[in-house]
Amino acid sequence: MLFGEAFKLALQSLWANKMRTVLTLLGVVIGVASVITVVTLTNGARQFVTEKINTYGASVVTISKRPQTFITVDEYLEFQKRKDITFDDYKAILDGCKSCVSVGASRTSTGNVVYGTKSTTDTNIRGWTWTMPALSNLNIEAGRSFTELEDEHATRVAIVGYDITDNMLGAGDPLGKEIRVDGTSYTVIGWANLRASCWAQAWTIGSPFLSPHISIRTELAQP
Repeated sequence: MLFGEAFKLALQSLWANKMRTVLTLLGVVIGVASVITVVTLTNGARQFVTEKINTYGASVVTISKRPQTFITVDEYLEFQKRKDITFDDYKAILDGCKSCVSVGASRTSTGNVVYGTKSTTDTNIRGWTWTMPALSNLNIEAGRSFTELEDEHATRVAIVGYDITDNMLGAGDPLGKEIRVDGTSYTVIGWANLRASCWAQAWTIGSPFLSPHISIRTELAQP
């Protein structure tokens, strides 16, 4: 049988069984889409974990009340029963850990950032000690990081992400500009270029540590 005749018979068979043809095609499409979705989610989860590990480094240990990700509501409620990690806990580790090369503390929340007539809502705001940028491998594109003296005196300084730089601070050098984070003025001393950022970012020293809900990160000395 010639190829043309076989192709013609196949088309006639498909046309004669329209419902079966549509259902078969729909099943194939759903199956392929399901496989693509599962592979995409798996690769995304693997990339997320890999980036976190690469960011923190192999010798960095993080202590927090709950993990950054959880699956069920029951897990979240169980984590909420844990004791809060306080700033005093950070100070105790800082003073008592002789094997720690560096110790830092952070607290993440959301708030409003205002510059002139422009503002953002639900901005990701991180209150950091002066050691946290290095512990987190924060890539500061321009300006500088926090200093120990600024940490000790709770100086109102901030490092901003490119979303704030591009969408709020406008053209020109962003360094030295004053922004208001939840009503408090901060001076921009640097900006960080984050990959795949989907929200505005601001790293500050000061008021975020009024909350006891923090994370502690330590870098251990190599044996």
